[in-house]
Amino acid sequence: MVTRKTDVVVVGGGPAGVQSATWCAQSAVDHVLIEKGKIGGLQAKSPYSNSWLSVFPKGTPARNVAEEMRKRVAENGTPVVDSEAVLIQKTGKGFRVDLANGGQIETRFVLLATGTRERDEPAVPADKKVVGLAQVESFEMFLGKRVAILGGGDAAFQCGNALRKVGHEDWRLFARKSSRANRKQWAVRDEDVVHGNIQIADGWIGHADGRYPYDVVLVMYGWEAVLPVVAPSLALKQGYVVVERSMETSVPGVFAAGDILADSHPCVASALGTASVATQMIVRRLNGLPTI
Repeated sequence: MVTRKTDVVVVGGGPAGVQSATWCAQSAVDHVLIEKGKIGGLQAKSPYSNSWLSVFPKGTPARNVAEEMRKRVAENGTPVVDSEAVLIQKTGKGFRVDLANGGQIETRFVLLATGTRERDEPAVPADKKVVGLAQVESFEMFLGKRVAILGGGDAAFQCGNALRKVGHEDWRLFARKSSRANRKQWAVRDEDVVHGNIQIADGWIGHADGRYPYDVVLVMYGWEAVLPVVAPSLALKQGYVVVERSMETSVPGVFAAGDILADSHPCVASALGTASVATQMIVRRLNGLPTI
């Protein structure tokens, strides 16, 4: 049953979604923001600071950035639906968005800003792993434990760097392929890193030179896009959304922004920029103006 009608449905309450909702509010466009849980996206989960945004003081805690987003949503008067979009289907006049709570929203345009989540490693028992940096409150919690780090990117090497800083010595970093990290940033020695195929079991990781027994595994495999089902299907590239310069997807009327975009650098700044472009294009379309 249709519970609401609007001009724009913004799916996702992270930086891209909040920026889109802000543009809608400033442009007097009727809109709805769908977000299950806290506004703020990954910033709301991160225990770290965000020093990459020129509009915030250096070292601003990421959760403070998320709090500012929550305040802006409230100031905008943006209606927030506490649910998840499970299906977005093309209709004669636009789209129908089916929600996990059973509700339905009819809309003329959709802006996808659903973000990403950490990739898991199912071979590691759930009680012996930490998936993603956002779950690490302090690396001192691992002192006295044998730590295996899985991944070859900056997040994995950041973990090794942080463990060394707190005086932890009993850890190994396992990268199946050559590392993708900027090694100059991190105090990780070559002898700390094991390259090549591995075998993961409960309590140990096998590699070419033997086995490393672990107490905890830090899974740092990177990210994957979180997407609802869209009918017709979106064009994807390695699981990420392909868009035009206008941020419109392969489905006319569905736009995308933020970390879910293919060939985009995932960060708050790019999320804000792509969301601004996408929403500006939607507003122009609603007003009958040409778009790029």
